[in-house]
Parts: sequence; C-alpha cells; structure tokens
Amino acid sequence: MFKKALILSLSFLTVMGFFYSTSSVEAAIAYDYEYVTQSAYPSSLAPNATTDVWLDIKNTGTATWYTEMAAWSGSSSNINVVRLGAGSQYGNNNQKRDYNSEFHNSSNWLSNNRPAAINCTGGAVGCIGVAPGEIGRFGFSIKAPSTPGVYKAYFTPVADGITWMKDIGIYWQITVTSDNSQSGNSQQSGGAAISVTSLSITPSTTFSIRSGDISYFTAAATYSNGTVQDVTDIVAWEVIYNTGTGVVDADGRFIAGGIGTCKVRASFAGKVVESGTILITSL
Repeated sequence: MFKKALILSLSFLTVMGFFYSTSSVEAAIAYDYEYVTQSAYPSSLAPNATTDVWLDIKNTGTATWYTEMAAWSGSSSNINVVRLGAGSQYGNNNQKRDYNSEFHNSSNWLSNNRPAAINCTGGAVGCIGVAPGEIGRFGFSIKAPSTPGVYKAYFTPVADGITWMKDIGIYWQITVTSDNSQSGNSQQSGGAAISVTSLSITPSTTFSIRSGDISYFTAAATYSNGTVQDVTDIVAWEVIYNTGTGVVDADGRFIAGGIGTCKVRASFAGKVVESGTILITSL
C-alpha cells in the first residue's frame, strides 16, 4: 500500500512538473524580444539631478504587448501590461530583479520598481498594444543618487502577472559628479606632455554573434614615450550601425541587437579606431 501511494505521489509530481515546465516554455515563447537600441548614457549628472532615457525593443514573441492605455481603456478584463522592471541578474547584490530602485524618480515612474510601461515607438498617441514584429519603447527619467560616483541602473522587461522576459543586463551608466572637472588625455614626464600616438581595440577583426549575446571589447593607448595603457574604461565607445544594431557600454561590453552588420568605434585623445565588421545573426 505504501509503495503504491509513493508511486502515485511521484507520478503526480512528475505530471505537475511537466505542466509547470511547459507553461514556463510557452510564456517564454509568447513574451520574447530583440534588443534594438537605447538612449546614450548621460555624460555626467549633478547629485539628485534627473535625465530622460528610452529603450527600444522588438516584439519577437507571439503575444501582443499591451500598454497602460489598454488597461485604462478597459479593452479587456484580462489585460497584462508589459512594463520595464527594475533590476537584473547582472546587477550587484542589492539590484536583483524587482528591487526598489535607487534611481526611482517619483515624478514619472509607475512605482519604485517599475519605471514605465511599453508604448508604441516614439510614444504614439492612442497606442494600446505592440503586436509581434513591431517595436515598442520604454521612456522615463532616471534620478541620480545624492553621492558622487559611477553607478549602473539595470532593468529587465516583464509581462506583469505572466512572466519576466529574458535578462541580458540592460542598463544605463550614471556618473554623478560634484563639479564639471574632466580628466586629461595626456601624461606628464619631467614637465613635458606625452601625447597619445595610437589607439587600438580588441577584437579588431570581423566576427559573428547572435542577437542578444554579449562580446567584450578592450582598448589600449600607446603614448609618445612608448608606454601602453589600458584605456577601456575611459574611451568613448559607440556603435556604428549598418543593417544591424547593438549597444556598447562604458566598460566595452557589446550587446548584439537587430540582425545585420555593424561596427564598434572607440575615441580617445583625438584618436579614433573601429572594429572589424560585426555580423549579428538570429537566435
């Protein structure tokens, strides 16, 4: 009798596990996206200052992403709005998914952990849904912390009440300064300025990467006295679009976006260098 009950219990758990797993997979397929682009990081902010930012992503799932407009209009009794949630697995221990963000701006965030709901690209008036294949936009503002420093504000899309979408570590780097001073681009040696003679980045050759995947770039500056310095964290990084898209952060981390080709460019001390062609492929 005990053996029979044990077998029945294990069978029930197996069946429930199958349904749970199937449900999770179905939700992931229904609510999926492709990173398109985002607004640039602000150069610097004063303590407690605010800056407007936006993120564009493409609906590659099977479900329509409903906006706050849909919920307000009462279009359906079962509207599940797609919003941007605070936090990411890539954040620090206090910035995990769904935390109360230190970048919360009470003037336009929905709540401490939800800065904005999805909208049609450009915030079209009357938009109630972003259909599969269309591009949606999250637009909101970030409030800088009160203490000077370099911060990262992480976010992850979520279909509230259904599922979190994939987490690729989307963030804005926020530099909070107490003044407008900038570091120089030259070194000093015995009172004489040493200039940058060349700039290089790695990888510099053509490579392919899947949409949503990450690649890391590094930058090195060679000075007129023959020394070489790792300047990955202080060069100005940007993506040069062709048919593909992506984003590169201040640490040289490149996140592949739309399918096609693009390049990464680094600028420092009057020197500019580009990577080889980056081929972005489908998932």
